[in-house]
This record gives sequence, structure tokens and C-alpha cells, in this order.
Amino acid sequence: MAKLIKESVWTRLLDLFYKSQQNGREGELLSALRKKDPEIADIYKDWYKKSAAVLQATKRALDAKGKDTSSIDALLKKYE
Repeated sequence: MAKLIKESVWTRLLDLFYKSQQNGREGELLSALRKKDPEIADIYKDWYKKSAAVLQATKRALDAKGKDTSSIDALLKKYE
């Protein structure tokens, strides 16, 4: 049960980050979070960099094989 609660909290937290990104308010959210819990802010920043790198690598791999990258392009546009 605790694992489900932990996963639910992370899902909500990531959703909050994505929504703040879409609204152009990610910096404000990270600043507020850093004041309250710097470790969580660092974890998010690291996760974001790694997820962006995975999307870029996937796009390059699909491009190399001549596959459609429109869904990844949309994600990159939405979250960059």
C-alpha cells in the first residue's frame, strides 16, 4: 500500500511540474520547491535532464531508421 501511495505522490508531483512548464512557470515552482526541499528540486532537475536526453536519443534513433518522429517532436515542443 505504501508503494502505491509513494507512486501516486510522484505521479502528482510530475504532473504539477509538467503543468507549470506548459504555463511557463517552471522556474517559479522550482524556486519555491528549492526553498522548502532542495533535495526534491535537485532530483526533479536531474530527472528532467535525463528524460529530455532519452527523448532526444529516441528521436535520433527513429530518424536514423527513417521512422515517424511526430509524437516525440510534439513532446519535445511541449516540454522544452
